Amino acid sequence: MRGRWRVSGLVCVALLALLALLSGAHAQDAGDQPTDDLGAPAALDSQATLQGQVVLGPTCPVIRADGGGACADRPFQADLVVQSSDGSSVVAQLTSDAQGLFSVQLAPGTYLLVPLSPEGRPFPRAAVQTVTLQPGASTSVVVQYDTGIR
Repeated sequence: MRGRWRVSGLVCVALLALLALLSGAHAQDAGDQPTDDLGAPAALDSQATLQGQVVLGPTCPVIRADGGGACADRPFQADLVVQSSDGSSVVAQLTSDAQGLFSVQLAPGTYLLVPLSPEGRPFPRAAVQTVTLQPGASTSVVVQYDTGIR
């Protein structure tokens, strides 16, 4: 009987060590996780991801029927603002990267995605989009900037 307890005790110690290791790894990653208003880690399903790509076009005055070639839309680095659904408050500000890609974590809900034009210039410009984010889901959009080339 004593031998059986000794083996079980070793198993318990091993399990406790494994749990401590996992808890330590989780605690190190906690800084990367979204938090609620009180600073506690937020539940994963209480966040949503808005991601997408910003493109610029047309890039030539005459575009091929197949849309390809040197005149195809190209990635564009742009400033974007995420506003509340009624436009009364700014929720996030972001800039797409050189490939036009962007991603932001937000609470689920409906938002306005507002592409900004370069200061003092009418072009390029893009339309405001309404986006609805579901809990725990990722929503993808394409932001199409118009160059004004005709």
